[in-house]
Amino acid sequence: MKPVRVAIIGVRRGAAHIEPLRSHEQCEVVAVCDLRAVRAQAVAQRYGIDRVLPDYAAVLSDPQVNAVCIATPDHLHGEMTVQALQAGKHVLCEIPLATTLEHCRQILDLSRARNLKVQMGNECRWMPYLQAVKGLIEQGQFGRLFYGEAEYLHNLLLDGSRVQEENGSRHWRWDPAHTQTTLLGGGPHALDTLRWLLGVDQFQEVVAFGTQGSIDLTPADDTTVALYRTTDGVLAKITVSYGMHRPYCLYYSCYGTDGSFEASRDTPQGPGRVFLKSIRHQTGMMELPVPLWQHPRQRAGVGHGTTEYYQDRDFVDAILEDRDPLINAREGAISCAAGICGLEAARTRQRVDIPQF
Repeated sequence: MKPVRVAIIGVRRGAAHIEPLRSHEQCEVVAVCDLRAVRAQAVAQRYGIDRVLPDYAAVLSDPQVNAVCIATPDHLHGEMTVQALQAGKHVLCEIPLATTLEHCRQILDLSRARNLKVQMGNECRWMPYLQAVKGLIEQGQFGRLFYGEAEYLHNLLLDGSRVQEENGSRHWRWDPAHTQTTLLGGGPHALDTLRWLLGVDQFQEVVAFGTQGSIDLTPADDTTVALYRTTDGVLAKITVSYGMHRPYCLYYSCYGTDGSFEASRDTPQGPGRVFLKSIRHQTGMMELPVPLWQHPRQRAGVGHGTTEYYQDRDFVDAILEDRDPLINAREGAISCAAGICGLEAARTRQRVDIPQF
């Protein structure tokens, strides 16, 4: 039996983690679990997984399972992560790690107290072109960074997102009781990644505004613009929209005293350009010589461009090496707290202080 044994919770999205996880020589996916048993059985058969567990309680009580991959609707992530840590399981959780400050605190405390590994699943940090940009930043090529922008523009209906489930019920994203929000839905792909690129430990405060674009299925805003500030004056602007009529776009930029980076908004997206003082030609510009996505085990239709392979391997290695993964409990809590406070700022039209972890 391999040392890391994972159960996938929520197989519609969670199935994207099966190949990345079991590609690790010390990890196996031992079970799947989904509220829709037919869906779980189909995924288990497709991937040759022997066990389909009936519910989350069965997962948490199963001695064969020592790690879980949570890929359920957003509003369940915090409580399910807390329960898994209380049951002694390591956790790989899709974004967001949590949607309340209380769950953020509980997850951080439990992870530390029980020495359990938590990875928030923002695979964008492993994009090869962003890794290249981060390398230039860490070399000091950009000087002092003082501003950055990130955008997650994803018209879910244009992209074919379901409004209703197979049984006729409203999809959770459009359920008024648990609507997917901007800054905690796709937002962490923008917010968490930009915070990492800028080298910001924690944001101190946020102002934000929201509006509705083309999606009117719920009362919630489908577009939010938030401006964050650190104690030493670094600024970051985050825009998340599900209502813009345009193809998917994930955009980043970072601006420093000696250099800057701007991604491409083209479709398909290119990796973008870097401007450096150290380049001695007319424009001071160079194209990033790396692809947007890249992995030696790349397979069509697996995850978000296959960077789950890097992310999930980091999670498994962190367990085996007894170290923190890249987006550990504290990192996830910091980014989710910023998103939670950004939504509060948009709701109240007031500046909001962000709790520090």
